[in-house]
Amino acid sequence: MRKLKPALGGLAALLALPFLLQGLFWLVLWLPVWVSEPRGGVAWAVILAALLLIGAGLAWLVSSQPTRVGKAQVALTAVAALLVQPFLMMTGPILTWRILSDIPEPLRSFVAVPLVMAALLFSDTTRYVVVSAAALALILAGLAWLIAHERGAVWQKVQFYVLAFAVVPVVAFPLTFSSMPYRPAVEAAPGVEMRLIAQPGWLSRTVRMCRAMAEVERYQYEPLGWADVRTLVYRQWRGGRYGGDSWRSHPGSPGAPLAYHLDDGTVTRFCGSLDTLHRRPCNPAACIEPFLAEVPSYHPGRFEDPLLSPDGRWVAFTAWDLGGPEDLLIVSKAP
Repeated sequence: MRKLKPALGGLAALLALPFLLQGLFWLVLWLPVWVSEPRGGVAWAVILAALLLIGAGLAWLVSSQPTRVGKAQVALTAVAALLVQPFLMMTGPILTWRILSDIPEPLRSFVAVPLVMAALLFSDTTRYVVVSAAALALILAGLAWLIAHERGAVWQKVQFYVLAFAVVPVVAFPLTFSSMPYRPAVEAAPGVEMRLIAQPGWLSRTVRMCRAMAEVERYQYEPLGWADVRTLVYRQWRGGRYGGDSWRSHPGSPGAPLAYHLDDGTVTRFCGSLDTLHRRPCNPAACIEPFLAEVPSYHPGRFEDPLLSPDGRWVAFTAWDLGGPEDLLIVSKAP
C-alpha cells in the first residue's frame, strides 16, 4: 500500500498535463467564436497564459523541495514529463479510437486539435528522432539518478513513477503506428491489384502517417518511364511546398532516378539512360479511374501524367490526398 500511493500519484501527475493541454487547444480553437474577435491575438494570449500557469506550477514544485538535489530531480522529471506529452496526446486518442469505434462528437473534437498539432511536430523525421531521443535520454538519466541516490527508498518517490510511466507513450507511439496499415490516397476497386511504391518502413511509416494526419506534403514523385515491362523508373522531389500557384514557386529539388521492380517489390538505383525509357501517357479517365474504388477521391499528384507499361498491362500514376502526402502507385489493367 505504501508503494501504491506514490505510483498512483506519479500516474496522475503524468496524465494531468495532457488534459490541461487538450483543454488549452480546445479553448484556443473555440474562444474566438465566443468573443467574436480575430483568432490570432486571442489564441496567443490563451497559450501564453497557459504556459505561465504551467511554469508557475513547476516553479512551485521545484521550490518546495528542501534540498538542491531534490530540486534538480523534480526539475528533470518535470522537463521529461513535458517532453513526453506529444507522444501521450497522440497514442492515447489513437488507441481509444481503435478500441471504441463510435466516439461522441464533443469528445472527438476535444482530442482532434492536439492530435493534429502533435502530428505536425512528428511530420519530420529529424524532429521525430530528436524529440524521441531527448525524451528517452532524460527519462533514463532521471531513473538512473534516482535509483543511485535513493537506493531502497526509490519506491517511495513520485518522481520515479512519473519517469517510469513516461517511457510507455514514447515506446508505444511507433508500435501503435506500425500495427496500423498505411492507406494511400486512393484505394483499388475489388479484384484490382495495386502496388504502393516507396512502401514506408518501420520509422518512415510513423512519420508518413503523421504527415497524413497533419496534412503535410514533403515529397513528390515523378514517374520517368518504364525500363522494361516489369521495371518502373521514377524519382522523388524533396523540399517542395504547395501554394497558391501549385508547386511553381517552391518546386523542390529532384533526387536520383530509382527503379521499382514489379517481380519482388524492391527499389534500386537506376544507372541507365533516361532517354531510353518507355513513356506512354494515358488518359486518367480511361486507364486509372475505372480501377479505383472511389473515383471522386482521386487527385493527381504534382506530376499528373499516368504512364502505361510497354505491354499495356500496368499503369503508374501519382495520387495526392489534398493537403497531405503524395503517393506513387501502380495499378494492374489485367483482368
